[in-house]
Amino acid sequence: RQRTVFMNARNAGKPCEGGESVELADCPQAPCTAQVEVCEWSPWAPWTDCKRGGAPVACGGGERKRTRASVLKLESLPNGATSDVSSDGSMVSMAIGSSSARRLGLTSGDCKELQDEVQACAEVTCTNRMPEDCLWSAWSQWSACPCSGINERHRVIASVAEVTKSRPGLAFLTAT
Repeated sequence: RQRTVFMNARNAGKPCEGGESVELADCPQAPCTAQVEVCEWSPWAPWTDCKRGGAPVACGGGERKRTRASVLKLESLPNGATSDVSSDGSMVSMAIGSSSARRLGLTSGDCKELQDEVQACAEVTCTNRMPEDCLWSAWSQWSACPCSGINERHRVIASVAEVTKSRPGLAFLTAT
């Protein structure tokens, strides 16, 4: 607390003597803290599903991804703490007494960053592929009997076997 002379002595009164103008005492409240801006990485988001070409996969290889963002926080420093701030304004270390901590020095301008991590996944060989044969459609109805005496019916390929599959079919078949 502080005091000042409210009125000087007048009319032969006694002057103010023997007293301090400032008096100091410990505060019963918690000590004040300094605030510094700290840019930190948020926790990683969960991994995405394993995909190859945008489609989910369980085997044959793919990639999964996760992201995190930089976050600007206000951090309180206890009384007596010091922090080293680089020329660009980022706090890179902090000391309290004999303890110290270091952190990645991201500036508040950098604190708008995203970080991706990509990882290979589903690297096991796919073993559950079964051979698939070419599938024909059902036969059409028999044609009317022409003058030649030979009628016919038709069918087409309903499902084409892939190169890795067993027996490819023909595109069109006529029965007589």
